[in-house]
Amino acid sequence: MDRGHNHSRSLRQLADRVAAAGYLVVVPDFMYNDPVNLSNPEFDVDIWLQNHDTVSCEDCKLVTGALKSNGISAIGDVGF
Repeated sequence: MDRGHNHSRSLRQLADRVAAAGYLVVVPDFMYNDPVNLSNPEFDVDIWLQNHDTVSCEDCKLVTGALKSNGISAIGDVGF
């Protein structure tokens, strides 16, 4: 996930490199398809931050639980 968008080119490139090294890569959209859009002159970053101040621990637990239920025993995480 990145605040810009979970499908940003740089994030996809990083995910592809990690996957190419043999790892399972999951990129959950914790921003719920509501990326920062600084190119929009009407975008209000303060309002956006109020709506996205923290990622819910419950969301993270769901992703972790899904991975574990599919036999994944070790999980690493990268955030930026």
